[in-house]
Amino acid sequence: MRFDGGVVAIVGPNGSGKSNIVDAFKWALGETQAKDLRGKRMEEVIYAGGERTPRAGSAEVSLVLDNSDRRLPVDYEEVEIRRRVDRSGESEYFLNASRVRRRDLQQILASTGLTVDSYAIVNQGDIEAIVTCTPEQRRQLVEEAAQVRGVKAQRAEAAARMTELAQNLLRLEDVRQELEPRREQVRTQAEAAREAAAANVRLEVLRGSIVWEEWREARDAHRRAHSQQQSLERRLTEASAEVTRAEADFQAARQEMESAQDRRLSRQRAIGALRLEVAAAEHSLALAAERRRGLVGALASGEAELRDLEVRERTLEALRTQLAGDKAAAQTELARVPADPPLPAVIDAGEARRAAAAAEEARRALAAAA
Repeated sequence: MRFDGGVVAIVGPNGSGKSNIVDAFKWALGETQAKDLRGKRMEEVIYAGGERTPRAGSAEVSLVLDNSDRRLPVDYEEVEIRRRVDRSGESEYFLNASRVRRRDLQQILASTGLTVDSYAIVNQGDIEAIVTCTPEQRRQLVEEAAQVRGVKAQRAEAAARMTELAQNLLRLEDVRQELEPRREQVRTQAEAAREAAAANVRLEVLRGSIVWEEWREARDAHRRAHSQQQSLERRLTEASAEVTRAEADFQAARQEMESAQDRRLSRQRAIGALRLEVAAAEHSLALAAERRRGLVGALASGEAELRDLEVRERTLEALRTQLAGDKAAAQTELARVPADPPLPAVIDAGEARRAAAAAEEARRALAAAA
């Protein structure tokens, strides 16, 4: 918003933000009381968001003032005063993009009357307050208008500094009185230090007289050390040659050892294969032995069964011979029997049973012989 010279009027309905512009001026100039900005906390000046827009993380107001007449004690044609606050409540002040303290900003603005509590900003109810104010309050307003208030503030600050300086002088006097008894002791120590410095100077002179001798001894020692170095270098060369030969011998021995290891591994693999073959042969032999034991058992069982069969065969042969004889005898007896014997008139039941039993016994004998 641009405010040119003369009178600028801002009009609008209630709630349109007219008072917010005045609050923005006061806040940018360093207002620290939230209640004077119609709020409870300073973070309330940050936009809280709307239906379609998110809330802001900070608020910032910049005032650009024309300083061509050098009303402000700064060497700029145009002065920008900017204040920024975030959600933590911490405020930052900037003067032409350079960060400054609020106190420094107030001192710069004090000579112009453009401060928060000056006559430059008149709020609702201030006219009535001016009319009903006390003489002391009117004097403050007049001093503000005459730019005397800033001078008084500087005078109060200078008086406070003078008071602090006086207190520092008193403390300094106390320290001086505490150090006065120690001054004689320090003087004695300083005298001893001067004597020590003179002794050091004499010591340096004496050292200069023996430096030559020390240098000659050092030169001879250097020569001896150089000779020892050359001897050690020759021994080092010889040792390097020995190391080279030993390295060659070591490489040859390592190759021979690797060859021996390869041969040993080949032999181990052959022995392993032979062991596997031996294990397989032993397994086959064990299986054959087991089969042999089974066959021997089966042969013994067969021989026993064969002997049993031979005995039974001889028994059956004898029985067959006996039955053949019995058969021949029976046939002979049968031949002797008449062809049609006369049937008895009366059949004896006991004799019939005996004949049936004899026939059954003969049948069983024939079945056993078969």
